[in-house]
Amino acid sequence: VVACVESKEKATLVMSLAETLPKLRAIVVWDPDTKPSELKEITSGHPPVDAKVRVLHWSELASVAADKEISEAVLDERIALQRPNHCCAYIYTSG
Repeated sequence: VVACVESKEKATLVMSLAETLPKLRAIVVWDPDTKPSELKEITSGHPPVDAKVRVLHWSELASVAADKEISEAVLDERIALQRPNHCCAYIYTSG
């Protein structure tokens, strides 16, 4: 599970709940005014989960994906496992 949030403050909030979110693997912040280096402090103070949950800036996402090679066969397998009501994206907006 990846949580995409709008700000460093929201990322901090999600990280504070990470122990109750066992499938959470990453928090991605998309705020263009936040520098990736500012996000490193979010994981400090959460030793049980900081090794499991990465906090990234949107701009870093492509480089993380580039580090992983996934074969077409693996992608086809993942697609075949999808079923109706399996959520692949959940978008919430208050407006």
